[in-house]
Amino acid sequence: MTTYGRLLLLKLLLFAIMVGFAGLNRFFVVPRLLESGATGAKLGLRRLLINVTAEQSLGFAIVLIVSVLGIAEPAAAS
Repeated sequence: MTTYGRLLLLKLLLFAIMVGFAGLNRFFVVPRLLESGATGAKLGLRRLLINVTAEQSLGFAIVLIVSVLGIAEPAAAS
């Protein structure tokens, strides 16, 4: 497997993880945050902040990988 192929697979893996974080936030963290009282809100907001920061970091890593893929030479067709 070429470096280009490895970078492409890494990009897809990071994107899948990022979508997983988004689903986790949408279907579990935010509903719990909305249902929680004042005491649970602080913990819920912290969990949401951590997940959103992780999502943003993964998005930034994907942009970096795409920039490297843009200048890298893809494998020759067989």
